[in-house]
Amino acid sequence: MQPAVTARRVASMLSDAAAAQEQFPVGRIVVLGGEVAQRHELAEAVRGLGHQVSNKTMGPAPADSQAETWVEVDAVLILAEERDAHWAGQAKAIQRQPAAPPLVVLGPASGATWRRRALKAGAFLCACREAPAEELQSVLSAAIRYRSLEKEINLLRLECERICLGLLKSYGEAATSLKDTTGEIQALQQNLSDIRNQIIRAFV
Repeated sequence: MQPAVTARRVASMLSDAAAAQEQFPVGRIVVLGGEVAQRHELAEAVRGLGHQVSNKTMGPAPADSQAETWVEVDAVLILAEERDAHWAGQAKAIQRQPAAPPLVVLGPASGATWRRRALKAGAFLCACREAPAEELQSVLSAAIRYRSLEKEINLLRLECERICLGLLKSYGEAATSLKDTTGEIQALQQNLSDIRNQIIRAFV
């Protein structure tokens, strides 16, 4: 009986682990804004939640190259300050990218100016940077799921466009074929009409 109990327990643990993984998806996160020490601390906290983290600022690059880089990112965490609006410029610059990931802005507990700036800059979510790890994990999970759905929708849109173009091409080919067939039928009808007239004249 003991092995069976152990097997069930292991199966239960694996099931719980799979459920936790499904509940909190893992993503690639970029950390920006704030002081270097603050970014490092936040990056370590996010890594502790199981995510891949980079606090390397994207430098100037050709549009195609930069867009391709952002495609690989699931969310951007930006540290906001109430009195310094430099982070808002970073957020706006990212939002202008064609493949921009969702922005999550973390700011101080007090002050509402940074939240208004964040939302105006296109933030997906705002949260207090002193929030517990569980709340940060929930916020990141929402952003990652949104990013995943966004990518799926884009893929479906591209597939729909491909199917529509194929249908239009098929319709054009069918219309051309129908036009040619109609011309052939009209020619046959004319020939039959001529033959009938010849037969009628022969018996008159």
